[in-house]
Amino acid sequence: MASTRRAEYDKDMEDEFDAIFNLLDPNLRGYIDHDQIQEFHRAFYFAPVAWDQIDAAVNSICGKEAKGKCPRKQFLPLLFELERRKAAEENAWWDFKALDTRDYDRISVKEALLLFKATHNETFTMATWQKFMESRNNSNHDVSFDEVRMWLCNQPLPGDVCDDQEVVDACEKLEREKRKADYQEHKEFIVLQVKYSK
Repeated sequence: MASTRRAEYDKDMEDEFDAIFNLLDPNLRGYIDHDQIQEFHRAFYFAPVAWDQIDAAVNSICGKEAKGKCPRKQFLPLLFELERRKAAEENAWWDFKALDTRDYDRISVKEALLLFKATHNETFTMATWQKFMESRNNSNHDVSFDEVRMWLCNQPLPGDVCDDQEVVDACEKLEREKRKADYQEHKEFIVLQVKYSK
């Protein structure tokens, strides 16, 4: 009985979103683009969705070969993916703010690693972290939310799932590297002070 009601509910929902797709695709092209997805999201949720999140969601659900277009059969999965991303970004934002105790809109690299682990939880891989670090111009500089938001919303890269001890070891390594970089910067600053005080 319950499974029958569930099936009827799912069918009603599919029909409803099928009708919405028809409204978004009046020319019957069989697909909708970024602008139409954004327009729907703004009308349905009363809030815009970021362009890069739409792009990433379309690539994830429809594949890069879709070139930013979502076909009818992928419309509902795309909406679920956008909702997942929206929730992930909101949760990550609050976790970021909790780590940003100095209210600088930046956190340390070590704190960023902890944020990655907390966000991706049991699916977190060091491959994701390494790729993020490689994308940075200076690996020791503090991290802004804009720099990590898409990394946190994207699915982790393939690799061995990272356990807590690996994260602890990586944090300790980051602390050593930070102390070394800070010491080097301090030495260079002293050299400049001596040079210009003469």
